[in-house]
Amino acid sequence: MSISLSLVSLEDWTDAPAVHAVAISPLGAGALGFTGRIHAVDASACPGVPAPAELEHRLLELGFVEGATVEIRHQGLFRRDPIAIRVNGATIALRRREACAIQVRPIEPVTRGARR
Repeated sequence: MSISLSLVSLEDWTDAPAVHAVAISPLGAGALGFTGRIHAVDASACPGVPAPAELEHRLLELGFVEGATVEIRHQGLFRRDPIAIRVNGATIALRRREACAIQVRPIEPVTRGARR
């Protein structure tokens, strides 16, 4: 019986750092219970929004700022519209087409009673 051993240098393990890319998506496409962090507010690519600049301004005034945590808490019965979004301790109702202006990165929700 023979045993073959090979040595791997430390350089082979550290050449490429591990990077986990998280997809950015519009909040309006999120499902009930979705939790994320706001990456940007950009209404220019939203279909069906008549005044993108005004929508962006209104969303920023409501607290949808970069870095804020958002969660979709409720949705309407028909066509899942409108949605109730929790942001900075407030619950705000938006149409999904308006919520598409809010670009978010998904995060894992923190369950109550969970220890870190």
